[in-house]
Amino acid sequence: LVRSAHARNFEVWIVGEGRERDNLERLIRDYGLQDRVRLLGSAHVGIALQENTDRLDLDLAVLPGERCRGIGSALHAATEEIARAHGRTVIDTYTGHRRAAEEDSPDALAAPTGFGALDRTEAPTAFALAQGYRLVQTETHSELHPADGLAVVDALEADARAHAADYEVLTWSGPTPQEQLDGM
Repeated sequence: LVRSAHARNFEVWIVGEGRERDNLERLIRDYGLQDRVRLLGSAHVGIALQENTDRLDLDLAVLPGERCRGIGSALHAATEEIARAHGRTVIDTYTGHRRAAEEDSPDALAAPTGFGALDRTEAPTAFALAQGYRLVQTETHSELHPADGLAVVDALEADARAHAADYEVLTWSGPTPQEQLDGM
């Protein structure tokens, strides 16, 4: 298809992700077709077979330059069809953000868990809200550069130990034990 676009006057839009992506990108560059062959985005679904059988996991991505053209909505609609076909009533997804919203901002969307907020105007949040999603919880990732960390590692460990005193590590294999379900 990419080679055909080189010989003829038409555009090719490819939506998806897979093992051929590197080859496609190379062909597009080799034939100088960056203006006529576009890789738009992808949607990956995960369908559990044993637990959480009411849910479908979704990872949807549209390249920034291709957003606000209906591609994400079309991918999402296809995902909903897959969910229906498999009897799934809940679609879980994740969005990445460089920073949290200020909780007192009028654009802040506070997590019902009481911790964290997203900026409802930021592209991933706005798209998810437009598709009918609701925020359930946020997750925070911290960054520590190695050189900075080595200089303060002893103080950080002491601080962590002081906060970890009331925690207990629990492990199990197989399904979550009944007595732990409420905490999950």
